[in-house]
Amino acid sequence: MNARVEAGRLASAVELVHREAMYLDEQRWDDWLALYTEDCEYWMPAWKADGTLTTNPQAELSHIYYANRAGLEDRIVRIRSGKSAASSPCRAPRTSSARSCLSKRRRTGCASNPRG
Repeated sequence: MNARVEAGRLASAVELVHREAMYLDEQRWDDWLALYTEDCEYWMPAWKADGTLTTNPQAELSHIYYANRAGLEDRIVRIRSGKSAASSPCRAPRTSSARSCLSKRRRTGCASNPRG
């Protein structure tokens, strides 16, 4: 793959992460859901005690795991109902966090463990 194609893909990915963060910050749930296909897998791995990420959402602890978009849709129903404390959206802005994280990744060339 040539550098121009790779740079274009990276720019598209960065823009997607920023858009997702904006939709979440603005609680634009339908726009956020539209970013995902019906057969998507949504997974936020957990950190193991040794500082590595879990690798198997079926066998290890995860912060969030949905096998498809229906799980995301159910989560939005719970958020909108206001009856699930476990599904309350975070009030901290994600947009600035995404920007900060992406800037750090560009400087270092890799993702870092948020624990240190």
